[in-house]
Amino acid sequence: MGVRIGALLVALLLVACGPSVVGGTSEVTPPVITIGVAPPKAALQVGKSAQFSATVTGSSDKAVIWSVREAGGGSVTGEGLYSAPSSAGVFHLAAASHADPKQIAEAEITVTTGAPAISVSIEPARVTLVAGATARFRATITGSADGAVTWSAPDGGTVDSAGLFTAPKAAGTFRVVAAAHADPGKTATATVEVSLQSAIAVSISPAAFTVQTGGAQALAATVTGTDDSLVTWSLQETGGGTVNAAGIYVAPQIAGTFHIVATSHADPTRTAVAVATVVAAPRSIAISPQTARVAPGGNVQFQATVSGMTDGRVQYSADAGTVDRATGFWTAPPSEGTFHVTAQSVADPSLQAVAVITVARSTTVTVKIRSNSIFLGPGDVTSIEVDVTGAADRSVTWSIRESPAGGAIDQSVSPARYSAPVAEGVFHVVATSNADPTASDVATITVSLNLRDGGGPVAAAIHAYAIWWGNPTSFPSDEKDAVESFLGTIGGSSYLAIADQYLRGAKATVSFTSSLLDTSIPPDGAAGSSELNQEVCGQIAAQGQKPDPLGMYFVFTPSVPPGLNVCAFHSWTTCDDTKVLYAFMPSPTNYVFCNSLQSLGCNTHSSLAQSVVNYVAHELMEAITDPFGNAWTGPGNEIGDKCNAVFDHCVSLAGAKWQIQEQWSNAAHACVQE
Repeated sequence: MGVRIGALLVALLLVACGPSVVGGTSEVTPPVITIGVAPPKAALQVGKSAQFSATVTGSSDKAVIWSVREAGGGSVTGEGLYSAPSSAGVFHLAAASHADPKQIAEAEITVTTGAPAISVSIEPARVTLVAGATARFRATITGSADGAVTWSAPDGGTVDSAGLFTAPKAAGTFRVVAAAHADPGKTATATVEVSLQSAIAVSISPAAFTVQTGGAQALAATVTGTDDSLVTWSLQETGGGTVNAAGIYVAPQIAGTFHIVATSHADPTRTAVAVATVVAAPRSIAISPQTARVAPGGNVQFQATVSGMTDGRVQYSADAGTVDRATGFWTAPPSEGTFHVTAQSVADPSLQAVAVITVARSTTVTVKIRSNSIFLGPGDVTSIEVDVTGAADRSVTWSIRESPAGGAIDQSVSPARYSAPVAEGVFHVVATSNADPTASDVATITVSLNLRDGGGPVAAAIHAYAIWWGNPTSFPSDEKDAVESFLGTIGGSSYLAIADQYLRGAKATVSFTSSLLDTSIPPDGAAGSSELNQEVCGQIAAQGQKPDPLGMYFVFTPSVPPGLNVCAFHSWTTCDDTKVLYAFMPSPTNYVFCNSLQSLGCNTHSSLAQSVVNYVAHELMEAITDPFGNAWTGPGNEIGDKCNAVFDHCVSLAGAKWQIQEQWSNAAHACVQE
């Protein structure tokens, strides 16, 4: 039959085209047959069935021959109805073209036991839009290798295949639905509230303030009318100072009126403006202590502070005794009496401050502030205790040398309560004996956003280990790969180098060592110190390893234990007399607060995996700079706490991009990412 058809086609071609060249040849190329199977991937329970279809192109014969590649891999009817076997596994359903059996397409089928594993989540779950505005939604599939979804907007508006929803022109409540491609019966729904005019409002506190040149002011933005509370900070005027992502405004070195703007992330048309009145700092000089009482030949260290000028140099002089003109170290004369030490500004000799010293052979009254050096953040409050000896009246009068700019002190309570100003600086709180006003003591208050070195050890070199505690199928499917990739590439990065400034000359290094698997189910109290000590030390021993003195063991669990109200934390324990660091890293599958990143689109990882990686970065940087809680801390706690959930851009590590939070830099006096 094939020969006759070929001869007939040649004859027809000769008739249609006219005379042919003698001795030439004519060939007819048969059409190319292709075949496809839908869906290409599927997940089923044992014993369940699924309908597949095949599409044949290039032939009028559309029939196919169905088969299962693996023996015991289930069965299939001639119509493509596949029935899973009674055992779990990955099997392949084949469809061969009836016209050309060599043309075959296959579908991959994952057969599992137990309840259906496929689930769909969508984020954000709820948004507020103005009519005609857009919002991008993201869907995550768990329990299936097929991560594709089908988007729909059943109530109105439109949504494209990438999850970009465009609100309709009418107000109302609308749904955006994501259906799993592997199992269209599995869906997730987001709610969109559409208004004709934006209900979003932004406010800033304080709305107006006065600050000295070079001073700082912390601002807070409040967003209403939407679940998205993020704002972008900016300045209206060029040269009007700086404002970082956390809302910390630093005034310029010039006086004037400037405007700080907070713009809603949800609706960039919604803004609030705070007005900053920047005034020149008055020129002044202060000496500390202002009064002193010593025995003949005794010593007093004086220190002068110049404000309102960039040149802070001073020279000291005394009407008796001897004083170091550069350092202010004074030695009393051998005779008793009242004497004076003067500090004079080098830049402006008209600025002088004078301290009065009583030299007496017997000093009966002494005043001692229990903590003479106090470190606070702007606006912090602390108690200051004082001891008075040598007098029946042990009361004191409190004062602040730099009042009112130096904060406030409440002496109606005991111990007295000091409230730091919102501006950074060094201030002095004085306690003066009511029984003997010549007896006093001074506490130096440093108000700064920067971290302070408590002197404890740091951990410059980290060997990272990951302990996966729980059923492996209970973790987000891409969490382990994401964590291992991040820990394996952060070493040597500019992000990690932020920690170098706190390591006293050392450089931070991180190397990923291995993952340890513990398939036991974590108890409800998994976050307890004894449980974590047992898990960390137990897994080290179970793997036949010795505790690594440079090790940091990240303990991952599939969910947040009941009662835990933090997203992650770090600590340390002792295994076989060796101190090791650890961090507890629960996956926030059941705690929305810890899985609320506003994605920057840095990578294709699930939001759960990306959230966990961000917390790994947070705890890692804190463990390096403050492993035992006595190294680098400050207002807002540790290096990561000060910039929690502050993101500016994607961070690149060995070609991969991550959405990881900023870290506090003393050098930059701000939150930075690199």
